[in-house]
Amino acid sequence: MAATSSRKGLKHRPFEVTIPTADGSGVAERIPIDVPMEWDEDIGVWTLTAEAEELIEATKARHMGLLLPDQLRTLRERLGLTQKAIGDLLQIGAKSWTRWETGTQRPSRSLNLLLRAVYNGWITPQQLGLLCAPQPDWSEQFRRNAAAGQAAEPVVIDYYRARAEHAAASGFVEPLQVAVS
Repeated sequence: MAATSSRKGLKHRPFEVTIPTADGSGVAERIPIDVPMEWDEDIGVWTLTAEAEELIEATKARHMGLLLPDQLRTLRERLGLTQKAIGDLLQIGAKSWTRWETGTQRPSRSLNLLLRAVYNGWITPQQLGLLCAPQPDWSEQFRRNAAAGQAAEPVVIDYYRARAEHAAASGFVEPLQVAVS
């Protein structure tokens, strides 16, 4: 039986929270919870209260492994960053972090993995900053190394050919027939 609140027309009623699959194409799990609902005389149905919506969102976030808005705010404050600064660090729009902290939106599951790693201390803001920094272009160095390797190839071949001939003459190995031009 549903519990009745001190407010008239307010009851805790059963509600089923649906947890989506990782790709969002279906329902992975259904979680039954009791939430406060208000009787709406005008339309004749039970409606969710603001508290109920918060409970539903918190349940969904917890079962999906998402950080809650207060955890996001705690993370930002622990790092000593403004909302703009953490947005810059994560390379997201200026308002995105604000919406996540207020609970009007949630970060994607993939970005939440990164946020959880920072929250748990597995990745530092400094390491994250290094990931965001411009990366060196190693292609020219690779080209120089490849050219040096090509230039050295005849010398290396002659060296190993001489070693093979010496080993064969010493009786350590049988002569090797090599077709190298």
